[in-house]
Amino acid sequence: MKVCFVSLGLYPCLTGDYSSGQIGGAEIQQAQIAKALVRRGVDVSVITEDYGQTNGERCKGVIIYKSYRPGSGLPFIRFFYPKITSIYRALAEAKADIYYVRTASFLTAVVSFYCNRHGKRWVYAGAHDTDFIPGKELVPNFRDRWLYQYGLNQADKIIVQSDKQKSLVDRCYQQGSVLVRNFLDVEPRERKLPGNPVVLWVSTMRRWKRPELFLEMAGRLPEYRFTMVGGPDLLDSDYYLDMKRKAETMANVDFLGFQPPSATEKLFDGASVFVNTSEHEGFPNTFLQAWLRGLPVVTFFDPDNVVTRHGLGRKIDSVNDAVSVIPELVPEDTGRSQRIRRYFSSHHSAGIINRYIELFEGLL
Repeated sequence: MKVCFVSLGLYPCLTGDYSSGQIGGAEIQQAQIAKALVRRGVDVSVITEDYGQTNGERCKGVIIYKSYRPGSGLPFIRFFYPKITSIYRALAEAKADIYYVRTASFLTAVVSFYCNRHGKRWVYAGAHDTDFIPGKELVPNFRDRWLYQYGLNQADKIIVQSDKQKSLVDRCYQQGSVLVRNFLDVEPRERKLPGNPVVLWVSTMRRWKRPELFLEMAGRLPEYRFTMVGGPDLLDSDYYLDMKRKAETMANVDFLGFQPPSATEKLFDGASVFVNTSEHEGFPNTFLQAWLRGLPVVTFFDPDNVVTRHGLGRKIDSVNDAVSVIPELVPEDTGRSQRIRRYFSSHHSAGIINRYIELFEGLL
């Protein structure tokens, strides 16, 4: 069985070269799946942008085909040439049985057209709840939104992260969907207890992530250290700079900007509480990074109500709630930490790769 991941920004996650200062949860999850499939004997390839790599190079058992270099080509026509033409060429080079696309973009239409023409199968995996709310997708323009919706309607299977996403697909699209939860291919572990309480926030600095709410929490809880990690959204770098300026005026805030995964992992090891301030999400990888360590989360977004139902932290509705809840969760609670790690082991551990293999084999 040959599986190809069509993920233009996946190259850094596979190679460990994070010099671009960009990393996303969708890419982290796809890298986990790809490497786990290789260990199970699956022939895996990916299609990425041109980072200057050799076409067809192999990394961790994954063959990497490059498409276009961002910014190349002439204005107005570069979307078609070299962008779409190079992606289409790479799809043919991969010679996969199944193609996999994750996150809302024009790629669904390109992959759908190729697979329909050549008798291949393909799946779409949701990244955010908005992927399945027509008109609300996190897509930059009408053209790409239309292409995304057109392609999604042709998918052989849609993979969702939560029961909520499954209900959205049932309501808005005609295809069936299958629930496969996000996972991390690591064992649960106890974290180092910090000498001083640390409240952690990790994400790309996007407006809908609302990092300003984290800074407001820090301002109202000066007795705690607040650590912010995340690089800029390349389409909105001014917002990142604004958050950086505000954070640097606050004595109890450490604004670290973009950090590679190895550094971020150490920050999770030393945190007391993890905070998510997003308006909407899919199922954040950062939750899994917290839970494998028994770390509670404080979040505005609670996918399928799991945080509340399983005692994995606290769901909040306002900064006022956070200011009340964070001091309650900062002290170490051994029983709570064990419960959170057990939840991670039961719902988000490496065994989930078997669900992917069953799904892919069922499409052949």
